[in-house]
Amino acid sequence: MGQQRSEFQITLNQGLPQGWGNVYMVGSWVDYWNRNETNKQYQIGYSNNYHELTYGLSATKRQVEYGSSRSTTDTEYLMTLSFQL
Repeated sequence: MGQQRSEFQITLNQGLPQGWGNVYMVGSWVDYWNRNETNKQYQIGYSNNYHELTYGLSATKRQVEYGSSRSTTDTEYLMTLSFQL
């Protein structure tokens, strides 16, 4: 594991008009001193309520760049439901 050189994170959150829910975006970038590697992650999401149900949808993209010649990418989709029993 390399020693982390720098990290940058940003979070944007916006409430929508009454009844329309909330959207957010998150981004993070990390690079290392002794590895030619940069980790990037981007997430976008939405949440809202419908009667007694709270739900959320999000997509996350992770990318690892090894120099300028090679990278790997992974995308994850998530849905959450919350309700009282």
